[in-house]
Amino acid sequence: MTWFHENQKSIFYFAGLSLYGFLLYVLFVILTFPKTQIQNWMLFQFQKAIQIEVTVSETRFTFPLGTEWKKIVFSPSGKPETRFELDQMKIDFSPASFLFKRKMSAHFNLKGWGGEIRGAWTADGENNKTSRNSVAVEGEELELGRLPWNKGVTIAGKVKFQTEYRWEAADPGKGKGFINIEGNEINGRGLSISGFNLPEIVVSRLTGHGILRDGSMTIDRFVSTGALADLNGTGTILISAPFEKSLLNLSFKITPKEALNKIVPLVFLSQGARPGVPMDLYLKGTLEQPAFTLTGAPT
Repeated sequence: MTWFHENQKSIFYFAGLSLYGFLLYVLFVILTFPKTQIQNWMLFQFQKAIQIEVTVSETRFTFPLGTEWKKIVFSPSGKPETRFELDQMKIDFSPASFLFKRKMSAHFNLKGWGGEIRGAWTADGENNKTSRNSVAVEGEELELGRLPWNKGVTIAGKVKFQTEYRWEAADPGKGKGFINIEGNEINGRGLSISGFNLPEIVVSRLTGHGILRDGSMTIDRFVSTGALADLNGTGTILISAPFEKSLLNLSFKITPKEALNKIVPLVFLSQGARPGVPMDLYLKGTLEQPAFTLTGAPT
C-alpha cells in the first residue's frame, strides 16, 4: 500500500512539473512570438490576393496563428468613390496543414453590410508561383443598400450567395468554379440602360447560378419575379479588370405586367407589345455601359 502511495505521489509530482514546464513554454512563446510581423504579413497577403488597398483601424493577434481586424476600409485603386467598409474580419491559419501537409490553409469570417461572410482558403504547391489555390465562401443577409453604387443609384434588399473557385497562382483569372445567388425584396432606383432611365425596379425574388471558367462566367440560370415584369435568361460575361469593363452577352425572356404598361406604355418599347406576352431582351456592351435590344412581341 505504501508503495502505491509513493508511486502516486511521484506521478502527481511528474505531472505537476510537466504542466509547469508547458505553461512556461507557452508563456515564452506568447511573449516572444512575432505577432506584429505575422499580422503585417497577413495584411500584405490579403491585399495581394484581392488587389485592393486595405486599411485596418484595430488589430488583435489570436493564438496560435490568427488575427482579428476591425473597421476595415477597402479602397480600389483610382476609384475613391467606390470605397467600402467592413465591421470585422477574422482569419485563422492552420499550422498543422503547413507542418504535416505542406500547404497553407485558413478559415475567415467577415461581418459587415448587415450580414456575415464565411469561407476557407487553401494553397497547395511548391512556391507562390506554382501553388494551386482554392476558396469556398458563403454569405448571408447582406444588405445591398450598404454597398457603394454609382452616384444617383440606390438599391435596397438582401441577398445570400455561395461560391467556390480553384486556380493556379500563376494565372488566377483562368480558374474554375461556380457562384449561386438568391435575393429577396430588392428595390432599385436611378438605374438606366443605353441612356434610357428605368422606372423604379421592385423584385420580390431572384435566383441565379453561374459557372466560372477561364476568365468568363456562363450564367445558366437567372430568374426574377417583379412587380413590373418577370425575367428568365442565360448568357455569358467575359470578365475583365476592372470588373465594370466586363463584356456582356445575355439573353432573356421578359414578361411585362400591367403595372409597367401604366408607367411606360409598352408600345413605346416595341410595336405590338402588351402585358403578359413574353418578349426577347438582349444585353450587350459592358457592365458599366450596357446596351439593350427588345424584340419578339407580336405585331
